Amino acid sequence: MLNLLNPIKIIVLLTFLAGVFFLEKSKRDNKLLFAIVCVCFINEVGSLILKYNKLSINSLFTIDVVLHHSLWIILIGRHLSGGKMKAILLGYLIVSALNFFFVEGMDNFNYYSFVSGALVYTILFTYISYKKLREENLGFFTSNHMILLFSPVMFFLGLSFMFCFKSHQLTSTLLFGDVKLYTFINYSVNIIYYTLINIYILKERKQTHV
Repeated sequence: MLNLLNPIKIIVLLTFLAGVFFLEKSKRDNKLLFAIVCVCFINEVGSLILKYNKLSINSLFTIDVVLHHSLWIILIGRHLSGGKMKAILLGYLIVSALNFFFVEGMDNFNYYSFVSGALVYTILFTYISYKKLREENLGFFTSNHMILLFSPVMFFLGLSFMFCFKSHQLTSTLLFGDVKLYTFINYSVNIIYYTLINIYILKERKQTHV
C-alpha cells in the first residue's frame, strides 16, 4: 500500500506549490530553484507510479539525483567563472554517466553519484563562504541568498554519511523504538532542506512586493 501521508512527500508537495504560486521566476537563481523543486516533485510522483505498478524505482532515483545535483552545482557555480563552473559540471556528469553504465549500473541506485555530487557542492559552498569572509562581505551571510545556498548542505551531508558506507547494517541500526538510523536522518535532513527552501521563497516574495 502506498504511503501518501509520508511527511517527506507532503513537504515536497507543499514546496512545489509554494514554488508555483509564490516564487518570483524572473531571476535566474529562482528559475534554477524552481527547476530543482520540479525535479523533486516529479521524482516523488514517478516513484509512486512505479511502486503502484510494482516496478523498480532505482533508475528513477539515480536520474533524479544527477539532475538535482547538477542544478545545484549550476546555481552555486554562478559565483565562479563560467569556465570553471562548466568544467566542474562536466566532470560530475562524466563521473555519473560512467557510474550509471559501467560501475553501479542502471538497475541499482547509484550511491557514488549522490555522494560525489554532494561533495562537489559542499566544497564549492565552503570555498565561496571562505572567499566572502576574506572579502569581509558579512552581508552575504545574513542575506536570503545565503539561505538558498545553505539549504541543501545538511541534506547532502546527512545522506552522504548514510550512502558512502553502503552498509545495510549501519542504516538499519535502531535508534529508539522502531526508528532506524536511516529513517531518522532522512526525515531530519529533508525537513531542514525543504523548510529552508520555503523560507527563501517566502522571503523572496516579501522582498518582491515591498
